[in-house]
Amino acid sequence: MDFENILFKSKQLTSQITGVYELSLSGFSGSDLTEMVGVALNLCSSLNSEIQGTIATAENAQPKSKVTMDERHQNSFAARLRLALAHSGMTQAALAWGIGVSQSTISALATGRVKGVGIERGAALSEALGVNLRWLMRGEGEMQLAKFLTHNNEV
Repeated sequence: MDFENILFKSKQLTSQITGVYELSLSGFSGSDLTEMVGVALNLCSSLNSEIQGTIATAENAQPKSKVTMDERHQNSFAARLRLALAHSGMTQAALAWGIGVSQSTISALATGRVKGVGIERGAALSEALGVNLRWLMRGEGEMQLAKFLTHNNEV
């Protein structure tokens, strides 16, 4: 996975958008701003393609995990984290990148080498994995949060 390239393109896009904003405050012509916005849109499209390609590569490279009922009822944080990872289809590296820690930190949590996950890190993990925070931290409740319908029946 080429996270460095994604980060580089993200910084380029941020710089371009900042430039558009600064020039708009300076009174540049609409045509100049339109051209710069077009460059920003191209950067955004390129970044999106890069991210989608990285996700597809990660999904194809990851072996599919079979989750047993015994694993579903594990009592340790590490076991619940491994189950949530398997259920989400994310790799440890993708999860680490998503919450801003190293892959070795996720590995240490998933193997139980690190105990005592704080509430902030637990919340970041549960949000990234799409699981219930109480379930992840304590094993209480359902793994996944219930999805509620809005007034127009969209989840």
